[in-house]
Amino acid sequence: MSTAPVEALLSRLDGAHSTGRGRWVARCPAHEDSSPSLSIAEGDNGRVLVHCFAGCGAAEIVDAVGLDLRDLFPPRPGASGDVTTRDGHRQARMRCELNAREVIVLLARDALTVAVAAGNVAAGTAMTAEDVGLLIEIAGRIHRVWELRA
Repeated sequence: MSTAPVEALLSRLDGAHSTGRGRWVARCPAHEDSSPSLSIAEGDNGRVLVHCFAGCGAAEIVDAVGLDLRDLFPPRPGASGDVTTRDGHRQARMRCELNAREVIVLLARDALTVAVAAGNVAAGTAMTAEDVGLLIEIAGRIHRVWELRA
């Protein structure tokens, strides 16, 4: 991302306006929101903090505007994120700027989603294409965390 993380997020939000230095409010993109319920703040290190007073999670919020959680963090100095594979191709590698607790919280949410889907399937409820897509997305996130384990 070439712009600052907060600018990239704010440019995708409806009704965003400043409430002070490094602070904004906007309508939350993750739920039907008629008045601003999303609080945005920029930390000293350039991290973007988001809080929805209706209860939406950070992952839901950034997903709704086409970003990833990693987009809320500035790039680390000297870390291009690219690796060269055995066959010589350059490949972008996800850099995880979340602490262990944040990763566990996100994985726990994904595990709950998988458990609900499994319960629905066990009860005979057919999965929609959207449900299948969500489970594939979750599997991808879990796989990326597995790759970053070291």
